[in-house]
Amino acid sequence: MSKLREKMFFLMEAQNYSKSTIKLYVHAVKELAVFYSCCPSGLSDEQISVYLGSLRKRGYSWSTVNAHFNGVKWFYIRVLDREWNHKMLARPRREKRYPEILSKAEVRSLLESIDNLKHRTAMMLMYSG
Repeated sequence: MSKLREKMFFLMEAQNYSKSTIKLYVHAVKELAVFYSCCPSGLSDEQISVYLGSLRKRGYSWSTVNAHFNGVKWFYIRVLDREWNHKMLARPRREKRYPEILSKAEVRSLLESIDNLKHRTAMMLMYSG
């Protein structure tokens, strides 16, 4: 285990981070190192930005990208004691998802599938509300 990883483990355990958070943040930094095949301490802000941008292109969800962002940011601020460039390395914006709207036929089919009159009435009331 590298000295930087040991320092990261030590600092996170000293600050009482959960085991899952420690595992996630260490994995995020490891993925950054694997992406560039070098120690992450020598990477520039531009390289970090390219890596974080590549996560969405590789199909990761917003929450996974956000977790990697938090892990990498924590590593650079706390372990390397390096300034975080908020303009160059801004947090990715959450994607907006709209609910799927059912067609009239789908709603009718859903309501007709309920056998109990009381339950069907309650569902019809909720839907109309």
